[in-house]
Amino acid sequence: MIHGSKVFLQLSAAVDSALALLEKEPERLLVGYSGGLDSTVLLHCAARMYPQKTSAIHINHGLQASSAAWQEHCKELASQLAVPIVVEQVEVANFGGSVEDSARQARYSAFLKHMNSNDVLLLAHHQSDQAETVLQRSFRGTGMSGLAGMPAQRALGDASLLRPFLHIPRQQIHDYAIAHDLHWIEDPHNRSTVFARSFIREQILPLVKEHWPNAIENLSRSTAVIRQQSDVFNQYLDADLAEMITKDDHGEYLALQKLRPKTVGQQRALVARWLSARYISPEVRRLDHIFSQIIPSAEGAKARLEMGPFVLLKNGRFLYLTKNFGPVNFDYEVDLNIRNSGMIKLPHSCGCVTISADAKASGINAVVRNYAKTNIDKALVKDLLRKTKTPWWLRDRIPLIYMEGELVQIGNTLTLIKQLNRGVTFTWTQRN
Repeated sequence: MIHGSKVFLQLSAAVDSALALLEKEPERLLVGYSGGLDSTVLLHCAARMYPQKTSAIHINHGLQASSAAWQEHCKELASQLAVPIVVEQVEVANFGGSVEDSARQARYSAFLKHMNSNDVLLLAHHQSDQAETVLQRSFRGTGMSGLAGMPAQRALGDASLLRPFLHIPRQQIHDYAIAHDLHWIEDPHNRSTVFARSFIREQILPLVKEHWPNAIENLSRSTAVIRQQSDVFNQYLDADLAEMITKDDHGEYLALQKLRPKTVGQQRALVARWLSARYISPEVRRLDHIFSQIIPSAEGAKARLEMGPFVLLKNGRFLYLTKNFGPVNFDYEVDLNIRNSGMIKLPHSCGCVTISADAKASGINAVVRNYAKTNIDKALVKDLLRKTKTPWWLRDRIPLIYMEGELVQIGNTLTLIKQLNRGVTFTWTQRN
């Protein structure tokens, strides 16, 4: 028989130990709640410990037919625990990588959307999850940061993220659930060996534990040691990167002239740290590609490496790290008159174009399209964008505005007098 008070004391001690890592007491504990065993236990435990501070957030990825039912299950348990819950539906973008990676990025973006600076996100990853993470990264090829596994604590925007169960065996979490008669969802994806983590969980770890019964516990110890060593190493790398990296409206860029004097090993370590600090896995194959294809590429080659929701590009003497918006295409046509003054919301987070038309604009045809979709005045547009120092990878994100088949405006940088005389103005707001 499992004693409920004993397992509660064990897990509540883990939660308090994690919270003790913070510099100041949090205002809110936001539990990432999927409805599965681990997050159900974490939510129940946190709600008992800190009933006034605990909230839940459920991310509906919409990847399974049962997603709506799972969402309702989560709302019901939160209600039973008298815990406020936020439900966020996300679209899992396809960046050409794994569904798992894309879903993770969508999930963390949703977490950030609902967090304030003194909030703490609690996630229920446990000892076995850490083992799966380290093995998966090892099989892909990784360095010190990958072998360090998931951190027990890290910043999440202006807020914080904690994993209080990271060194807790899964069996202990299961015991808690049984002792407190909790009900949870079993995600069939967790047992589908089509997915890399599930294959490790279902096929590899059982064989490993047959031969080394304490393998998961020992992996947990090893990752903790590597994490400590990695943190010390990163302090030196961060000091160097602070002299190499600059931010602007387009992202971050690293000065290659400051990277080149370093040894090859130092260069790879610095770029790996740059990526990992932005939560991009610095896999060996990625680093190989960056140093063999991106950095040596010729001027004007438009070298780029897509890494899920991010893309690394070479532009002159710099490496740029920016958001990966994917292919951008838009083409809108509107017949202008005073009644259809309004706004065109552009796709791919390209912002919006606000149209202000008066009676003189009646009957005028206007088109809003992007660089990729135009065959008119393309050389002129390219030259103007070059003069305004618009990076080549952003050209397709700027609206080109035509009236009666003639180019009259590029973003907000070029406006012809004849357009103003025809009773219409266009204003581009760069973010939706």
